Amino acid sequence: MVHISDPYWSPGFIGGVITGAVFLFIFLFGGIGGWWFIKRHDKGRSSYDQIGGARLALCLGSFLAVFPLAIGLVTTFPWSAEYHQYRTYSGTVSNVGTRLLAADRATTQSFVVTFQGSPQQYRCDDTRCALVNPGDTLSLDCIKDYQWVGTSGYVCEYRDN
Repeated sequence: MVHISDPYWSPGFIGGVITGAVFLFIFLFGGIGGWWFIKRHDKGRSSYDQIGGARLALCLGSFLAVFPLAIGLVTTFPWSAEYHQYRTYSGTVSNVGTRLLAADRATTQSFVVTFQGSPQQYRCDDTRCALVNPGDTLSLDCIKDYQWVGTSGYVCEYRDN
């Protein structure tokens, strides 16, 4: 039987959300600041240069605020939380296999772990998984990996044995 822990967000996802939010607020602040300046000073008292700069801040800030949103939508695809959250899978190992994967001009070796009571295969990119034998208890930190053409699976890091 496979035991699954509560999910926790990927640090890369959290960093991306924070960075996107900071840029979004900076651009929105520029746009709102430009709008506020125009409302306050566009009564014939200010020079055209000041109002023109404020209009530029309003237009540019509003236009640039779209980019963090668009980049966020593209980089968080697929839009399901399980592709951005880690879960710890642990249980008794029923089988350990090895796969050679082509990568650019080289190959990488990954280990495929199957737990008892589950047909799901988990790809372990850590060489310590080579030392795991059927019957051992193993814990892996896994995140779901999206495949454009194939079946999505889990990519895991060795946690403990």
